[in-house]
Amino acid sequence: MLALCAPLMIWSQDAKEENLSEAEKVSGKAGTLIEKNYASIGKVKGVGVEVLTVKNLSSKTEIKAVRFSYTEPKQYATEKASVLDGDELDGLIASLKTLQVLLTEKRDSDTEVTYSSRTSFKAGAIYFAKDGKWTGFVQVGRIGSSTAYLTAEDMGKLLELVEAAKGKM
Repeated sequence: MLALCAPLMIWSQDAKEENLSEAEKVSGKAGTLIEKNYASIGKVKGVGVEVLTVKNLSSKTEIKAVRFSYTEPKQYATEKASVLDGDELDGLIASLKTLQVLLTEKRDSDTEVTYSSRTSFKAGAIYFAKDGKWTGFVQVGRIGSSTAYLTAEDMGKLLELVEAAKGKM
């Protein structure tokens, strides 16, 4: 029985590793002394944007990423976060710029447009045909993710924050 389960356990471990950003992999490395620095860039509708610097003090290496956080406005909510490596930022920025155009367009039916990172971050917009308007969103966190709903103006501010974060990396 163990022989049958072992490949599944190994595959499951590999799948979990693939869903981590490089910064998360470095920060979770056992047997090393890790320092994390969170430089706040700003917030929009409760969504925090930070530049995360992870330093391996043992090997004297560092990696930077952008951390998005959000706490739903309910009594016992906890902060959820997602981390994007620098190589994903150009795709996110291009997607947010495209969303800026889409948010001005009308559609005939309900529509959803979503950017997904290789980790647990999502950003996008949903068009509700009966209301004739778009609602933007950001979703962070792996298990029990949290979603912030944003206006077109808020999505523009998010784009500015992401571009500022990229400039500090």
